[in-house]
Amino acid sequence: MLLKDYVKGLVDLLKDNPDYGDLEVWTYSDDEGNSILPMYEGSASAYVEKDVTRETDEYIPSEYLKDYLDDYEISLEAFKADYKEIILL
Repeated sequence: MLLKDYVKGLVDLLKDNPDYGDLEVWTYSDDEGNSILPMYEGSASAYVEKDVTRETDEYIPSEYLKDYLDDYEISLEAFKADYKEIILL
């Protein structure tokens, strides 16, 4: 799902249910992960391998990308050939 589609869904949800705007936001994960957690912070971004489409523990937070590239002596162009940026909510 793209961020713009996610936001549109939220806007539509609030139009149909204005009282939802006063509810806490929690994150939910299943496929047998069965976790439901309060969302403490806003959003951030990270990088995962391009072929990843499910839960993974292997990601690089965007704020550490420069250090990662420096540590592994990888150019940004080479890195982006194998990784995609995602939004974490």
